[in-house]
Amino acid sequence: MKKIPIVEVFATIQGEGYNLGVPSVFVRVGGCDLRCRFKGISCDTPYAVHTPSYLEKNHPELKYGYNTWHLTEVAKLVHIIKAEKLKNIVFSGGHPLLYQEELITVIDQLTQSDSGYTFEFETQGTIPIDPFFRFAPDVIFNVSVKLKSSNQEEGYNEKRISTVALLSFPKDTSYYKFVISDPEQDLKEIKEILEIRRLPVYVMPEGLTREDVLKASPAVVKLAIENNFRFSPREHINIWDTLKGK
Repeated sequence: MKKIPIVEVFATIQGEGYNLGVPSVFVRVGGCDLRCRFKGISCDTPYAVHTPSYLEKNHPELKYGYNTWHLTEVAKLVHIIKAEKLKNIVFSGGHPLLYQEELITVIDQLTQSDSGYTFEFETQGTIPIDPFFRFAPDVIFNVSVKLKSSNQEEGYNEKRISTVALLSFPKDTSYYKFVISDPEQDLKEIKEILEIRRLPVYVMPEGLTREDVLKASPAVVKLAIENNFRFSPREHINIWDTLKGK
């Protein structure tokens, strides 16, 4: 059995989207197929995208600390998740769909030994999902397609949008969750993405800090009202600001 690079596992609430406020176990994997630079800064979880040595050398301004990626066997990960005693499991990253085969096994082992589990995948929508998920009603997909305002590093921008991947997500168990930096420009691109695959839309303000998120929120609320989108706060940032593992 292959191992999964795990950055951290922690109990908290889901801070965004459809399950906002639900007590959850977050399983953060290491590795990503995109390279976001919102407003010229690395993404909000750079330690799950880049190795610690890369961050230390190239982004000394980031004050998040550096995690070691732990290559973890499925059975051990299942044990760690069970120990948290919560039933909503959020696979985040990085990009968890890079490890679909292994995480399907995690889901199988959890549901075989206990009932009541629900699962969320936080994904950029760049990788088609395994057919297993089309018949998994207890799994939802938070499809956070990265817009042009994510300012991808050179060589990554063409990977942001995958029609094949977007069409693979089940309509009844998937929704979009867009980070809004420039409401006017971002709306144009959201409409183009909806032409590829129409799913419910959540919009949320861009920001790495509580101050940034609160400052940007009124404009995003306005965008939501005018377009019948759903506004999502980023409650983990509003509550804990830049504290990791929350």
